[in-house]
Amino acid sequence: MTRRLLGLWLGLSLCHAPVWAQHPHETRTYDFFGLTGGLADGLDPTTLKPSEANDLQNIVFDTSGGIEKRGGSARINTTAACGSEAMTGLFMYRQSDGDRFLLAVCANDTLLRMTYGSGTTGPDGAWSAITGSLSFVINQDHLADFATVQDVAIIEDGLNTTPPFVYTGSGNATSLQASDSDVPNASIVEFHNRILWVAGRSDARSRLDFSNLDNYTVWTNTDFLLVETDDNQVITGLKSAFDCLYVFKTESIHRVCGRDRDNLRMEQMVSGVGAASNSAIQVVNNRLMFLTSQGDIALYDGGLNLQFISFKISGTLNAATVNFNRFQYARSAFLDDSEFYLSLSTVSSNTHDLILMYDIDVGAWTKFSGLNANSMAIYEIGTQQHAVIFGDDGGFALRYPTGNSDNGAAIDAFYQSGHLRLDLPHRKLFRELQVFIRQEGAFSITIEHRVDFAATGTTSSISLAGASALWDSAIWDAASHGDITTAIRRIIIDTPGDFFQWRIRDNSTNQAFLLRGLSLWVEEIMG
Repeated sequence: MTRRLLGLWLGLSLCHAPVWAQHPHETRTYDFFGLTGGLADGLDPTTLKPSEANDLQNIVFDTSGGIEKRGGSARINTTAACGSEAMTGLFMYRQSDGDRFLLAVCANDTLLRMTYGSGTTGPDGAWSAITGSLSFVINQDHLADFATVQDVAIIEDGLNTTPPFVYTGSGNATSLQASDSDVPNASIVEFHNRILWVAGRSDARSRLDFSNLDNYTVWTNTDFLLVETDDNQVITGLKSAFDCLYVFKTESIHRVCGRDRDNLRMEQMVSGVGAASNSAIQVVNNRLMFLTSQGDIALYDGGLNLQFISFKISGTLNAATVNFNRFQYARSAFLDDSEFYLSLSTVSSNTHDLILMYDIDVGAWTKFSGLNANSMAIYEIGTQQHAVIFGDDGGFALRYPTGNSDNGAAIDAFYQSGHLRLDLPHRKLFRELQVFIRQEGAFSITIEHRVDFAATGTTSSISLAGASALWDSAIWDAASHGDITTAIRRIIIDTPGDFFQWRIRDNSTNQAFLLRGLSLWVEEIMG
């Protein structure tokens, strides 16, 4: 080799060799914000997006894109009602003159009323019996149903062998059958197009009866529709929507349109999919949302389009987790055009110890524990201010959300990510996790990180205080920043691996935490 060529070869070699020697690693930062993908335990955890959770509990989604520990619940009545048995139905009854009442049906065979204070005051906390001479025998699984018709409340105790009851706002409730002997027995009531409709009678489970137009007290014994009596199904729900009455059966959906007996027309809209429970059907932003008899949750536009929205949470909605035999007792409520709540029983439970919540705004699921919602409704805590009210299995009605505990009991909240491989094909060195969290006084929460499918990982307790520093071998504080009082915490990892998972948890009665996001610093291991 000539001296000129040898010099060129050495020059090129030296030009490349120092680049590898001086920069053997490439450091990247991965930001995990917008954590509103929700629960996705029906998907493989290695395929989840950074915004989705492999598991979570008692977590809600913040408007900032962060995740937050849900609010607490508190009893409205401080002394147990219902003979300390379950509340099987709750309803807010408003009259045209502005008078408001909470109504309840109880498993000790009583009807209750709670009045409101004046002005913007909420319910006064005292239940009064309005059962009067009515007689019925129910248990915690009879689904009470309600409707407001011409300024009176129609109450159905859930028994298919009794007629509906009537409450006018004073005195005791009475039987609707007292005004007309032709009033049929029923377990479901719905007011639609100035007609009271009932279904679920014990001797005709596919029959739909209706009152006279503009007179719920008058019934003609020939005014009924038979809804596919030979399909081996029963009517499971009624819902007024889109100017028609929708009739849900076990595995089909029908609709009845028209305004009086002379122009009623009925047609089947959906075959193969029906509702499990009347109490689990809601009108959600111009669509019907319901629990199907097969254990899916569907959105239906009232025409021919039906969409299943529960595939991501099939890890929760399966026979190993929830009690399929109790789908027929599911309850639901819809709060302020944004949150759909569904109360179910876990696999070994006979009470409603699991709530699934679908956040309409972000299109994501979460789940709650610690709330035993045997009945559920939306009510006013003041003028035009709404909250969810739960009736438990011990005679208490509870408001949600309020406070930081469930009537004094701690709320166990956690969020767990999927197994994140990021976009680096090679083995990585996970350097540091940076946590952006709202400042919350002097409280602390737990952060855990795991590498390569480890069953347990490294746990760190981090302070939510914004000004006080927290020093140890792994964590230090960068104080609070800006007007939104965000505390920044850093956790040193220095662990090689392929997959990374993080988990945040708090099981105290402290203030709810708000995690705005995280940043993960990673170095690619090459060679």
